[in-house]
Amino acid sequence: MHELLVEALAPVRRDIRATGLRPLRLREMEPMGYEVPDSASAMLRGRNGYGMGVMIMLREPEADRIARATERVQEFVIEELWYDSPTNWPPCPHHPVTHPLRVEVRDGAATWVCPRDQVTVTLVGSL
Repeated sequence: MHELLVEALAPVRRDIRATGLRPLRLREMEPMGYEVPDSASAMLRGRNGYGMGVMIMLREPEADRIARATERVQEFVIEELWYDSPTNWPPCPHHPVTHPLRVEVRDGAATWVCPRDQVTVTLVGSL
C-alpha cells in the first residue's frame, strides 16, 4: 500500500481505536486498467463482505489527503455499524444523538467539526 495512503489513514485509524471500534480491514486494490493518475487507493472490507474503496490524490496537501481518506472511512464505518443499529460515528459531543461530526480542513489541518454549529471539535486522530 502506498506510504502516503497509510499516513493519510493513520489519524482516523487512531480515532477508530479510541472510540472502541474494530480495526479497519484494508487491502491493496488490484490494478484494473483505469486507475486515476497520481493517486493511491485501497479497499476497506466489512464483516459481511461489504467493500468500499478509499482513494487519495498524491499531490494534494497532507491535510487534504487525511480529510479525503477520513470522509471515506467515516462513510464506511457508518455503513458497517448500521448492521447492528443506526449510528452517527463519530458522534458530535455537542449533539450526540442527532448527527456525526464532519471532517474539514481548517488552518491547514484535518479536523472534526460540528456540522450544525461549525465549531471545531478536535483534530482527526485526536478523539
